[in-house]
Amino acid sequence: MAERAFNSNHPSIFKILLEYSKDLPSDIMESALFRAVQKNLHGIVAALIDRGVDINACNEIQYTPLLLACGTAGAASLTNLLLHKGMGINLRNQADETPLHVAALHNQGALVGLLVNAGAQINAVTQELVTPLHIASQRGNTDVAQQLLHHKADVNVKDKQSKSPLHFAAERGDKTTVEILLNANADPNAQDKEKKTPLHTAAVRGHLSIVKVLLAKKGRFGAKDMDGCTPMHYAIRGHLPEYCVPKTLLTQRCCFQDAIMCYTDIQYCAGPSSAIPVLYPITWH
Repeated sequence: MAERAFNSNHPSIFKILLEYSKDLPSDIMESALFRAVQKNLHGIVAALIDRGVDINACNEIQYTPLLLACGTAGAASLTNLLLHKGMGINLRNQADETPLHVAALHNQGALVGLLVNAGAQINAVTQELVTPLHIASQRGNTDVAQQLLHHKADVNVKDKQSKSPLHFAAERGDKTTVEILLNANADPNAQDKEKKTPLHTAAVRGHLSIVKVLLAKKGRFGAKDMDGCTPMHYAIRGHLPEYCVPKTLLTQRCCFQDAIMCYTDIQYCAGPSSAIPVLYPITWH
């Protein structure tokens, strides 16, 4: 009867049963708690907790009620309730994610401060050494990224592949997140396990606007990855127009020598029969 009442369109009926029934089985209570969190039913969650349900119970994928709340839209009040009831702040799910990771994944910027102030580890890592800032940067969740950085998240932290949050933002082509990270002193020349920098990543994906931003922040266009390739090699193999990158180097006040090196790379890749205009130092501004 209790389960039928909760699954009805009137969960308040369940709350009435809860108030007058003394011996509801613990599995029904726990199941009801997860459903109440998922539906953002603050009153029923509070009533269940007051009845002594295990607030750190886990469902089949090792989600606690708090982990579930952090992925539920508009659940700041519910999250605050669970935290005040003493729920484990750094308990992890099956994917080795903390509530802060889940909040970052679902762009729950309003929860970051609540979780950190309650003791969440700002730089908590999964088995793949992924932090909440990595997730926010990869997903383009700028509100969460800003909140995490405000609470002193490590902007240059690296995952198991030695990728920084800036690598992920550059790969996504997310100019706003790239600028947020760079303004927080992200290293534009950080190298991953393949010695690729964010500039390599942006060039591979054909994100010219990201290339410009990284160059303006002293990204090294001559950096070589483990295959000996510079970002220019990837630019001309991929999607960027052949001449826009050397021009960008010049307009961004990069070393003219770098522009000549890029020009040489274009000649090499294009072949000796290609007609390529000459770059003159007079184009320097």
